[in-house]
Parts: sequence; C-alpha cells; structure tokens
Amino acid sequence: MEKIKKSFLKNHSILVIIIIIVIVSFIGSLLISSKKTNINSHSITKTPIKSNQTTNSSTESLPSNPLERIERIVKNVGDYEVTIWDMNGNFATENSTPYEVIINSGPHQFSSCFHAKNSLYEIMKRLYSDPQLKGKIARVQFTAWGYLKASLGYDDAKDLKWDMGPSNFWRSILQYKNYEDTSVPLAQQTWGVKIDQNCN
Repeated sequence: MEKIKKSFLKNHSILVIIIIIVIVSFIGSLLISSKKTNINSHSITKTPIKSNQTTNSSTESLPSNPLERIERIVKNVGDYEVTIWDMNGNFATENSTPYEVIINSGPHQFSSCFHAKNSLYEIMKRLYSDPQLKGKIARVQFTAWGYLKASLGYDDAKDLKWDMGPSNFWRSILQYKNYEDTSVPLAQQTWGVKIDQNCN
C-alpha cells in the first residue's frame, strides 16, 4: 500500500500540487468573502447615520437678511436673475422695505408653458408665504422667457390661499388684468401677459 502511494505521488506529483493549490485558493477565497460580508454588514449599519447628515445639510435654514432670503428662495426654484429695488427705484437695502422684486429667466430655461407656470407659482407662493418676508414685498414680477410675464402685488397676494396649483394660479392672474399695467401703486400691480399665446 505504501509503495502504491509513493508511486502515485511520484508519477502524479504535478497533479497533487495543482490539487493543493486549488484547495488553498478555495479556502482563501472563502476567508476573503467572509471578510467582505462582515465589512458590508458593518457599513450597512452606518448608512442611516450618513443619510441623516445629508438630511440635516439639505434642510439648512434661509438667511435672516431679507434681501439674501429673497434671492435664496428664488434660487431654490430656479437659476433666475433677481433684482430687488426700493420704492424709489434704487437698489434696495435691508431696511428700505417694502421691496419690488424683479425676476427674469434666461432663454431656453423652460421646456413648456406648464414648466413656466409652475416656476411662477412656486416663486410667488414661497415669497409671499414666508413669515419673515411678510409685509416686506410690495410686488413680485416674474418673466419666463418665451412663455409668460406676470406681476403680483402685495394687496392681492396677502389673502391668497396657496392650494390652487400652477394652472389655476396663472388663470387667476390673467383674470385680474391680461395686460401689463404699471399705472397703479406697486402693491396693486397684479396682471399677466401671455408671451406665448398658447400658454393657457
């Protein structure tokens, strides 16, 4: 029996070496995969902590300075040009309330009339609903290049219920006046103009 083993090993030494290498590789891969499983299960337990940190940074508060606050609110809706004036037509300062806020989009920022109406609605709602800006804005004018132009004065905005949605809001603006009217005080300048006549 001993002779058979020796002759087998002698004649098949390469085969034995290959078998040993395969067994060692298999055991090694098992150890590596078990370590990876431990690492993955460990990182899964850490994931909620990371997501909480992300949530905290995304709910960062708006600036207390009203001019910066207005700009940030608008930028949270879209990357539009924002100019803030005082009642005398000069650039506004923090204390020169109430403000006239003029917002203009650039060309090709909107994919549709609804996209433009939605931005109009969100900007007006967020600015006029913000408790720290209450009474500090006389009017907001928004131009969505290629689609619409609208103005909402404080006198009309202060009592609005903001649950109407973009299309109903746009229709209600057009019902005030469907042409640009700057002959009345800023707080009463509520109107809408269709740049695209199909923007209903």
